[in-house]
Amino acid sequence: MTLSRWTVYFLATGLALLGAWSLASAWYFSSRDNVALRLLERQASLKRSYEQKIALLRDEAEQASRTSRAEVERLESEVRSLLARQANLETRHAVIQALIDRAGSTGRGTALSETGTTVPNSASSYAPEQPPVPTDPFRLRLRSTGPNRTSSLPDPASQELTKVLQKTARALDDLGDHQLRVLGELTTALRSQAGLLEMALQRAGMRPTGPAKNSGPVGGPFIPLSDPDFTKLKLDAESAVAKVLRLRRSVASLPFGTPVAAEVDLSSGYGYRVDPFTRLPAVHSGLDFRAESGSPVHATGAGRVVVAEYSGAYGNMVEIEHSQGVSSRYAHLSSIAVTVGQQVRPGTMVGRVGSTGRSTGPHLHYETRIGGDSVDPLRFLTAGEILETAMVKLP
Repeated sequence: MTLSRWTVYFLATGLALLGAWSLASAWYFSSRDNVALRLLERQASLKRSYEQKIALLRDEAEQASRTSRAEVERLESEVRSLLARQANLETRHAVIQALIDRAGSTGRGTALSETGTTVPNSASSYAPEQPPVPTDPFRLRLRSTGPNRTSSLPDPASQELTKVLQKTARALDDLGDHQLRVLGELTTALRSQAGLLEMALQRAGMRPTGPAKNSGPVGGPFIPLSDPDFTKLKLDAESAVAKVLRLRRSVASLPFGTPVAAEVDLSSGYGYRVDPFTRLPAVHSGLDFRAESGSPVHATGAGRVVVAEYSGAYGNMVEIEHSQGVSSRYAHLSSIAVTVGQQVRPGTMVGRVGSTGRSTGPHLHYETRIGGDSVDPLRFLTAGEILETAMVKLP
């Protein structure tokens, strides 16, 4: 068949267009797959990046959580430590208060005379003055956070709580040091009082009742002390308290007081004198206190009344039996105010000044005896002056 020239041109043009379209289609599909692949790769890269960031953030969150929990545990540990220290200081306070109460509890009734010597009988008479403490942790009443603690704690709150705990710890330190000072000063004051009481007993030629020496340790298991400084001071204070109480009992049961009111006229001393009736040398077995008739006469020490009656030259007489074989006699009384067997305290009125028996006028004949033998009452009166000094000098 014969084709015209235009037909050939047309067919050639169509074939060229078809080839071009095929090439364009192939290029299109090929380039589209590359773009999709690149997009997929980019998305995968972005995903990996986000996953890394998320993992990093998770690690940071876990680290922050662990740090916060550690901070909370640290703060709770400090609070528990402060609570334990507070409990220990409260125990210390109770021990010190008990020592002061014990030292003052048996002091009642140790006045040697209503108008004369008085033994310090109050804890405040020798307890050291306590300076104020800047912060009283007993009033803080710290409490642990307990099981419902928070898992995180903001830094500002943690820092503020840390400052509060540090301030409380310093206050506890100050209070602990203050307690040690108080205990040491209390022991010093008690030892000072014991020394003066012993001096008074020695001046009177007497000795304290009870054990003369403290027995030392002889053995036993070794148990370390948790608070050695306070324990040592506590033991020293307990020893001083026991000694003072023993000395007080000795002082209270001996005639260290004055039998009549102060500023009386001592008309006759102990020993040799001229007898007012015979005008001959004689032995005077006591002291004569000139006083107005009816003036009250007081027991000079604690004891038991063994005589309360008219007794020859003594007239109306009261005799009181004290400790260590010591007794005191009150003679020429106008009236007797006690009965035989009665227990009297220092300062108890036993009668009134008179002039019964062998007497030339109203006065009190006062005797002190040891084992039935008369001794100079000035020994005890001078010792009583030392006790007055003890009362003045002690804090």
